[in-house]
Amino acid sequence: MKTLILDIQKDLFESSVLEQSAEIQFVSVDEVLGVKGVPCVLLGSKGIDDFTGTVRKLARANYQNGTGLIIINPPIDTDIGNAVDAPVSITVKKRKASSFCKPSGFDGLDGESKYEIWSDGTIESSLSSGVMGVDDNKGTVLLKYQPKNTSGAVFITTLKLLSYSGMTNEADRESLLKLLLIWENKQSFVNEEPTEDVTASDESVLHTVAILSFSYDSKDPDKISAAMSRFFTLNTDVDAVRQVLEQLSINLNATKENWKSKLEDYIDQAGHYSYAREIKEILEDEEAGV
Repeated sequence: MKTLILDIQKDLFESSVLEQSAEIQFVSVDEVLGVKGVPCVLLGSKGIDDFTGTVRKLARANYQNGTGLIIINPPIDTDIGNAVDAPVSITVKKRKASSFCKPSGFDGLDGESKYEIWSDGTIESSLSSGVMGVDDNKGTVLLKYQPKNTSGAVFITTLKLLSYSGMTNEADRESLLKLLLIWENKQSFVNEEPTEDVTASDESVLHTVAILSFSYDSKDPDKISAAMSRFFTLNTDVDAVRQVLEQLSINLNATKENWKSKLEDYIDQAGHYSYAREIKEILEDEEAGV
């Protein structure tokens, strides 16, 4: 197995641990963009001045290449969601140390498997469909975000996959680490050129407005604007939402009659359908007084 590590993290202890499991290529952030078909491991924020900016560059490179960016032990209370272009926040919270991990979603992995791997934090996010590992209290310890079915993915974990500890079973640690390192999206079209003119931040707003319009079954900009900060890490005013709705209508060639179905297809293609359904169910329950 081959993996990339940023050269600024070359001398960290975790890098020496990873060398026991994979062939490491040390690269700069800019060099990552030119390496195809190789996953990248980011050792938290150690040695990195601009953590979110670095994550953003690495995530987009791996999305395009169909490979995985594995962020091990990211900093506490830092919102990673925006950095990976997710429509919701993703933050790590400290908690008492635990050795329990129940992984899921990996090919060939028994759904009842339980691993003994030390962790001392959980991941808070509404991306429930991306949960790939939980602790004994069902707190998330491994989360995957994949913006499109054909893209690469970002894996965020609080599991100490590059640490030795009496709280960790070495065979379990090596096994889960290998599953992450060998992950790749076989549906990825790595040579596909981007066809959209919008910037990543614009795209994030387009996705967010589409999700809320679908969830409310409404094009009311006041209602959508009011819900932005509730469900997402965005705060967009009414006029901006109105402009985004108009842009969506143009982009999707949507009419009043087919608006909902066009939105559904757009959200599904962007990989956010499960999140939209979750928000829709929350709003329907609230309306019904559940």
